[in-house]
Amino acid sequence: MRALLAFLLLHANELVSSDRLIDEVWGPEPPKTAGASLQNYISRLRKAIGAELIVSQPPGYVVRVDPELFDLARFERLTAEARGARPRERAEKLRAALELWRGAALEDLAFEPFARDEVGRLEEARLAALEERIDADLLVGSDGDLVGELEELVEQ
Repeated sequence: MRALLAFLLLHANELVSSDRLIDEVWGPEPPKTAGASLQNYISRLRKAIGAELIVSQPPGYVVRVDPELFDLARFERLTAEARGARPRERAEKLRAALELWRGAALEDLAFEPFARDEVGRLEEARLAALEERIDADLLVGSDGDLVGELEELVEQ
């Protein structure tokens, strides 16, 4: 059920077909009961997070998420806004974006087939934002904590 929710959230506000959900969550050889299991999991998710957030729409489902309440959408918005900003504002926006991270992306689902590519994409986006933030801090002369941050990065 967590894998299903994670996949739907990675595709928030997009229609995802039932067939694709079955392929992504159960793999290339899903059990014969995968369709019924999908409906059961969707029903349980609706009870857990609210029926209005998961909408049935042929040929599948849409998870409706307010982008301002969804960390991934906020991260992507802040990093996009930072690209065109002056160094001080760029550093602030990127700092705000990076503060949304609370550990490794999809850490508990890293071995799910659908998550492997997403983990790489998300980690790459996080590291790119960090690199851009460090560059912006250097441009405005805020280099006080950068040595410690760089040492921390090397250790990872």
